[in-house]
Amino acid sequence: MEEYKANLTSNKESDSDRGQQTEKDVQNPTPENVLAAMNTSSIQMNKSLQQAWDTRPENEPELENQLLSILAASQKLEREIKAIIERQTKKDDLD
Repeated sequence: MEEYKANLTSNKESDSDRGQQTEKDVQNPTPENVLAAMNTSSIQMNKSLQQAWDTRPENEPELENQLLSILAASQKLEREIKAIIERQTKKDDLD
């Protein structure tokens, strides 16, 4: 859990660093667009969880532990989605 506490501030990204989904992408559900939507959603979820962490009540260790567990799972999901996108990009470059 301490690892995730340390990563909370280092994982913040500016909005300009995040991929944006267009209406065309939503209407054209290619695998790439689905992955892009998943990536955008996971980034937004992590941003919301970060805000929940930043505004959590003090002296609530059970709540803090639950939030840390959720943050850890969410960050793992985001990393896994990014890894899939990277693998797909490399595969597409080789084709």
